[in-house]
Amino acid sequence: MIGTLRIGGDDVGSERGLTATTADERIALVDRLLRRASVDPIGDVIHLEIDRTGDGFAALDRYREVVDGSPVEAPELIEFMRVGVAGQFGAAEHVVNRLGSGQRAVRTTYNASPVQRQVLYDTHVPTYFRSEAVLPLDAIRALMIDFATTGEWSDSASWRVTTT
Repeated sequence: MIGTLRIGGDDVGSERGLTATTADERIALVDRLLRRASVDPIGDVIHLEIDRTGDGFAALDRYREVVDGSPVEAPELIEFMRVGVAGQFGAAEHVVNRLGSGQRAVRTTYNASPVQRQVLYDTHVPTYFRSEAVLPLDAIRALMIDFATTGEWSDSASWRVTTT
């Protein structure tokens, strides 16, 4: 079984972060947050993370300074899925950042027939996913379910990758 899933709003480390360990709990949380976000008139952003180190996200949260605690060395891996939702549309990206090596890969959903719909990328500084990243919400849900239950980015929807 993969590590605990944490899912929440634009600040996944905040008190709003919800956790799940079983597949059914993970799917229920994805559906709950998608329902809430899809009816928000502005839309919303959802983050998903898997606790790959087994420390309850403690080192990652201290590194990000979202919780109090002793300073820690940078974690080897920062990985998350960011999802923007606007009505029945959404967009997603999967970020894998290996800090020690400087390797970073970002996968973003891709639509060859762009949808002219603004989908939030960041709620703090209102920015939006590019229109070619916007897909129907069912496709975004499938990506979220796959990530939440397997810990992997799925091929269930078209996407592009950028490696730096």
